Amino acid sequence: FMLLFFWSLFAVLTARSSPAQVREGALVLNIDGVVVEEAAVIDPIQALLSTSAPVAEYQVRDLVRALDAAATDDRIKAVVLDLDRFIGGGQVHLQAIGAAMDRVRAADKPVLTYATAYADDGMLLSAHASEVWVNPLGGAAVAGPGGEMMYYAGLLEKLDINARVYRV
Repeated sequence: FMLLFFWSLFAVLTARSSPAQVREGALVLNIDGVVVEEAAVIDPIQALLSTSAPVAEYQVRDLVRALDAAATDDRIKAVVLDLDRFIGGGQVHLQAIGAAMDRVRAADKPVLTYATAYADDGMLLSAHASEVWVNPLGGAAVAGPGGEMMYYAGLLEKLDINARVYRV
């Protein structure tokens, strides 16, 4: 009985739900976590002792495979990406997903994205969409690949500091 209990506990904690659902002819991808190359193994004991739920991880190959299947499936008329709780992913992974979205669009199927607020990674994916939907109270915050740069030129001039910046 104890083995059965711990086996079922391990199965519940390590089970990963699929982000893809087909609803009324549309493939809905609810990406509410991070896009990764390989999903991390969840330690069941650590998950029990943790005060927060583990971050959902989605493998890039699974998302690309789902999008490629949607491009050739006649039952699917559109693809919807729900990026409302999308955290991000590597630029290479997002470019692979974007290329798969382009293949869906080349098959004459609309690709729609939705989010309350878009960050850099969400904007990179939505750039490949046919339509981008934003919550009326939402927006987009695009910092770009360089992030935020702080400029202290005025302060340095007032303090009469001569700065020399070397880059290699």
